[in-house]
Amino acid sequence: MKLFRIARPGIVLFKDRFWIGALWLFILIFPKGGFKVGLIPITWGYLILGFLGITFLVSNPIIINRKRATTLLSLLPFQIISLLCFALTGIENMSLTISFVISFFFIPWIFLTLLSQKIEYLKISQLKLLIKKGIFYIAAYGIFLFLYKQYTGKFLEIPFLTVNFSDFGNIEGKNIERGIAFKLISTYNNGNIYGPCVLMLLPLYCYIEKSPLRKLIVKTSLILTLSRTVWIGLLFNELCNFIFFRKNSSMSFIKPIGAILFSLIGLYSIVLYYGIPIEFVFDLHLGGREAQFENFQINLLSKVPFVGIIEIVYLSILSSFGLIGLISFLVAMISPIALNYSNKPEIKKTILFGLINYLIVCCSDGAMLYIPTMAIYWFLVSLLCRKNHAEI
Repeated sequence: MKLFRIARPGIVLFKDRFWIGALWLFILIFPKGGFKVGLIPITWGYLILGFLGITFLVSNPIIINRKRATTLLSLLPFQIISLLCFALTGIENMSLTISFVISFFFIPWIFLTLLSQKIEYLKISQLKLLIKKGIFYIAAYGIFLFLYKQYTGKFLEIPFLTVNFSDFGNIEGKNIERGIAFKLISTYNNGNIYGPCVLMLLPLYCYIEKSPLRKLIVKTSLILTLSRTVWIGLLFNELCNFIFFRKNSSMSFIKPIGAILFSLIGLYSIVLYYGIPIEFVFDLHLGGREAQFENFQINLLSKVPFVGIIEIVYLSILSSFGLIGLISFLVAMISPIALNYSNKPEIKKTILFGLINYLIVCCSDGAMLYIPTMAIYWFLVSLLCRKNHAEI
């Protein structure tokens, strides 16, 4: 059901194939390609996304359905409270503040309004092909880069493409070392960014991809991130797949059980091979995150300047915006899931569970303000709000 329409003269500046391909290439495949202005990363994907948003704003009618409009309205209280906290307490980290504004003001607006009609009429067959190829490419490259680093001691870096030009030669300084090994980072430059992004798309990918080998490669890439957060997210995904997507046949019962066992065996093998102490897996210090619990206070609104959203997202939101901010944040993030929970198409369920995967890993490390996490999240939200998920 259409809620409102703002008509403008229709001007066809770009074919759908252009913008879909550009976003696929520079949001999913090469998300870190670009340069920096000071400490602020400028990536090709976000530049293209902003350019397309402006282009469609001035050249196309805005038509949004009720679910997208409701999602935007559910985000509004959190936006207001965050701006209020900025005004009352100030900010300490300008680059992360800019990232926050882009993630929760501009990107949702672009995907839920300006690009909504493009997403509404995007061919599902085309979407399936892009997701299937894209996730496999970054997983396969990630495993190649992981092995290349182990055997050569160096990372393969392509400035302006696989790494930001300002980070060229400095990838090892990005907290990606795990004992004697380096985490799998693919083109995301950090396993704790790669992991949550792929976990969001994993249920959809596994629904689309029919090759068990390719699925195995993607899940292996997640294990090789050497991230406990990603490991927990992968196990949660496999459990959800077993509970919600199992069909009434013996083979459909065996497959998810096998995937869970593979994940556990893979994790155990990694721990043994690299001599990672068992204390790492069951770290009572939460990988240094216990500092987020120190001097912790609950206030209705924040009393400290904004420094960013760090690992444990919900604690960070509570600290940055207070109890009212946390409640409004949860409403904003859960609303699109609640609005679409009763829909029957299986492809829609996979999108929904991808979003739930992300909200689960946010309990440990959501990489929320790092490119391209929220671009993928809000794209999936807009995709979830489609009226038609059948083949076109």
